[in-house]
Amino acid sequence: MRFWIICSFIPFGLVAQSENPHGPLDLACADCHNAAAWSPLRSDLVFDHAKTGFELAGAHGSADCAACHEKLIFTAVPNTCSSCHTDVHRGRLGPDCAACHDSQTFDNRPAMLSAHQSTLFPLLGAHARADCADCHRGETADPFSFTALDCIGCHQLDYNQASDPNHLSAGFPTDCGLCHNIAGDWEPATFDHNQTNFPLTGAHSPLDCMACHATGYNNTPTDCYACHQTDFANAVDPNHVENGFPTTCESCHTTAAWQPATFDHNQTNFPLTGAHSPLDCMACHATGYNNTPTDCYACHQTDFANAVDPNHVENGFPTTCETCHTTAAWEPANFDHNQTNFPLTGAHSPLDCMACHATGYNNTPTDCYACHQTDFANAVDPDHVENGFPTTCESCHTTAAWEPATFDHNQTNFPLTGAHSPLDCMACHATGYNNTPTDCYACHQTDFANAVDPNHVENGFPTTCETCHTTAAWEPANFNHNQTSFPLTGAHTPLDCIACHANGYNNTRQIVTLATKRTLPMRTIPTTWKTDSRRPVKRATTAAWEPANLPHNQTSFPLTGAHTARSIVWLATQPGTTTRQRNVTPVTKRILLMRTIPTMWPVDFRQPAKRATRQRLGNRPLLIITRRISR
Repeated sequence: MRFWIICSFIPFGLVAQSENPHGPLDLACADCHNAAAWSPLRSDLVFDHAKTGFELAGAHGSADCAACHEKLIFTAVPNTCSSCHTDVHRGRLGPDCAACHDSQTFDNRPAMLSAHQSTLFPLLGAHARADCADCHRGETADPFSFTALDCIGCHQLDYNQASDPNHLSAGFPTDCGLCHNIAGDWEPATFDHNQTNFPLTGAHSPLDCMACHATGYNNTPTDCYACHQTDFANAVDPNHVENGFPTTCESCHTTAAWQPATFDHNQTNFPLTGAHSPLDCMACHATGYNNTPTDCYACHQTDFANAVDPNHVENGFPTTCETCHTTAAWEPANFDHNQTNFPLTGAHSPLDCMACHATGYNNTPTDCYACHQTDFANAVDPDHVENGFPTTCESCHTTAAWEPATFDHNQTNFPLTGAHSPLDCMACHATGYNNTPTDCYACHQTDFANAVDPNHVENGFPTTCETCHTTAAWEPANFNHNQTSFPLTGAHTPLDCIACHANGYNNTRQIVTLATKRTLPMRTIPTTWKTDSRRPVKRATTAAWEPANLPHNQTSFPLTGAHTARSIVWLATQPGTTTRQRNVTPVTKRILLMRTIPTMWPVDFRQPAKRATRQRLGNRPLLIITRRISR
């Protein structure tokens, strides 16, 4: 009685704080215990386990406290899964148990399935429904880390016990996925034969595997004859063995059905076209299928021999029937003459074969004259025979028509240009076509003889008319003086021909200079004048007669020093004037240069002149004047 009285005066919380068996737990004892007894605990616990950082959810909420709190000191209890639950995975799957398990139940299949999808072996089909232990067996030290990923790893026993067919005896591959799938059960099994090198088509598709794989699945032949050898040997229409048919059954048969059989003749070197297409095989293969000839004559020899229009044998026709005939029909026959070396053009095209091949088809000539000899002989305008025309008819005629005839004169060595082009043939070929001259004079001799301005005959013109005339027109005529030894320059250029050639065109006079030792053309010198060509003359140019220049350095007395400033002596033709003489060089004792002296004056320039004296030349006085020239 004394105890309860004392206790009634001691607060319950103080006892909890000083003598709490759970350690430093900041909770009142009455939150969990009641005054009637220390245990069991109150049904309405005031203690909220979530405030400790470990909420009691799922199976943890119904667990007895002692299941986790084996000792009364609550603060020493860890809050990791592995502290209460043994890790059968030995840590190889990581410390996060919640990745696969939850607090509701340890075997949380949705969570485990979701986690499995992120591995190398996602769970699909029947695998998703299987228990973990079905694949993760305890034979290995770590069944979760070393589980095989291939089918045979789990299904070796299924493979060994398979009997329909026996996988072991048939040597089936251990890749179960070729025939089995994970969507359903182990059976029925399927195999996609189309993934092999022998797809199943036609009548092969519904066959049972044993129909072809009775002796096993390894090295099963894929050629038809291997399975259909009996069918080949028993074939009678036609007999495959007697006819030596090849054993490549697929050449005529298909997988749709053994019969009817078809053969694509177009795959051979003799495609069937035209009238050949509907023929029965025996029509050409009566003696067999081996070495059947492909040339037309082999089958159509009788047709060739009996042909009468034209007669093939008499005319020596070649036996290459395809030259004229086609597979469409034996008649009508066609011959493409354009494939020969004599294409038919123009008037030749509609001709009947006999028009040219009356004597046969062999060695038919291709030259025009062979067929047109009569046309050649009867030609009158012009007469081909009399004119000696060549027999190469194609030179003037074409296959379009015999007339009108044309001749391309430009293909000869005398092309027709200018006024020659519109001329009639007879204008030049009046005496015939052989050896017709091509020089102008032959046709224009009369024009040459009748020329008066200038007179070609009197002036001795050459008969090479083309020198001055062209085919454009006879007049105006042109002469290129620059092609002669006297090119026209300066004041000579605009002169009329007669200005220099008044006495004719032959041997036009020239003078020779002693200084340059070369011939210079003279313009006009009266024939009554006599000149001494042994003396040097004053050199003039074609630009104008004056001023004239003497290259004194080209003479035997080049001017040097003070001589270069001397005047040049000019002799003037002034009859009756007192003769004066100045600037005569004492060295040469001769007059330097003479311009013009009438030839009737007897002057001897070979005599030296006297210095600074008056004299007369004969009985005629001379006036000697001087002119200064600049250096």
